[in-house]
Amino acid sequence: MDEAYLTWMVFASLVVVGVSTLIQVRKIGPVGGGAVLPMFTAAFSIPFCIAAVAEGGPATLATLVLIAAVTQLVISRWLFILRRVVTPIVGGTVMMILSITLASVVFDLLDKASIVEPRSATLTAFVTLVVIVALSLRRSGVLRLWGPLIGIVIGCVVAVAVGIYDFDRVVEAKWVGLPGELPTLGFDFGISFWTLVPSFVFLGVIIAIQANGASIAMQHAAHRGDRA
Repeated sequence: MDEAYLTWMVFASLVVVGVSTLIQVRKIGPVGGGAVLPMFTAAFSIPFCIAAVAEGGPATLATLVLIAAVTQLVISRWLFILRRVVTPIVGGTVMMILSITLASVVFDLLDKASIVEPRSATLTAFVTLVVIVALSLRRSGVLRLWGPLIGIVIGCVVAVAVGIYDFDRVVEAKWVGLPGELPTLGFDFGISFWTLVPSFVFLGVIIAIQANGASIAMQHAAHRGDRA
């Protein structure tokens, strides 16, 4: 994936997250939850996206993401049925499988980094993992929720200490500006595309169910009555 397309992906993600969060808060007509429900990208979709880029390129990925979005809109009217089918046990099993798939990608990146800096990369990854696991298992409340972010920050500090953190991209990046190249959708519906379509349809279903559960929990917290 080239630098221009990667820049557009990050830019588009930030814009969509910001606009969708505002719509959730303001509730435009039937659209929105009427509560502070921050939108965010689904981390468990990373393996699917990597597979799409590897098989068909960035244009195919953009088309498949659009299919996943349409899937969420279509099934929104039947979420009450899907919630009976996709129980917490089923959803937890799926999330575990997706996490294992994502872990394989992370280990592959770690293996590539270890070739250049074997000790430093391994130490940084180990410290990050230990911090995240410790906060997730030993703490509760706010620290448990912020565990992954705290682990990443501490991992970056360790990377700076051992001299493998690259500041060049941060220094050279423009503070204000827009991506210069607009990507396009892919219409090469070959075997690889149709092979990936069921995965992205399933991904859209999982994201819709997860977002619905988070929306209900947030609305209950926002509109709960005062306790006696």
